Amino acid sequence: MSKLTDKITAEWQNAANFVLGLWLAISPWLLNYTSQQTAMNNAIAVGVVIAVVAASALYAFHAWEEWINVALAAWLIASPWVLGFASSQTPTWNQLAIGLLVGGLALWSANIEHGSGGHLASR
Repeated sequence: MSKLTDKITAEWQNAANFVLGLWLAISPWLLNYTSQQTAMNNAIAVGVVIAVVAASALYAFHAWEEWINVALAAWLIASPWVLGFASSQTPTWNQLAIGLLVGGLALWSANIEHGSGGHLASR
């Protein structure tokens, strides 16, 4: 296998978060909520940042990258209510699901795989 393939296999959580970030960024078109400007802008901006941070973590792991994705995941979970689009089911459920997945995978990568930051692996 190539070095990149080996890295993606070993760091599958970051590879998954990269794909989830891309999905989030294009989901307004795929799930047809482009008319909801606030939800769409949130999905695009947060999706691009998640993908960039995950790609960066694939290139060279640093714990702060995982914690950025945890913070972005928390924002995704809260954003439908903070930004006022919680009454729209499609963007709300999409952003909640992506937030839970990204947050879980980032915590897994930071704490279990790398044993950094919160020391959850030792508990």
